[in-house]
Amino acid sequence: MPIPLCDMTLDELRDERRRLHKLVRQAPAWSARLETSKLALDECDAWIRRRSQHQEAAHG
Repeated sequence: MPIPLCDMTLDELRDERRRLHKLVRQAPAWSARLETSKLALDECDAWIRRRSQHQEAAHG
C-alpha cells in the first residue's frame, strides 16, 4: 500500500514528483492516465510547497 502524500518526507515527495512526472511524459495524449497523473502531480507539488514552508518556518 503506497504511503499517503501527507505522510511523506520532503525527499520522498520529491521522489514521488519525479515518478509522477515520468508518468505524465509517458501517458498517451487525452488519456485518463494522463489526467490522473497530472492531478496527482499537482497534489504532490502542493504538498512539497507545504513541507518547504513548514521547514522554513521552523528554521526561520
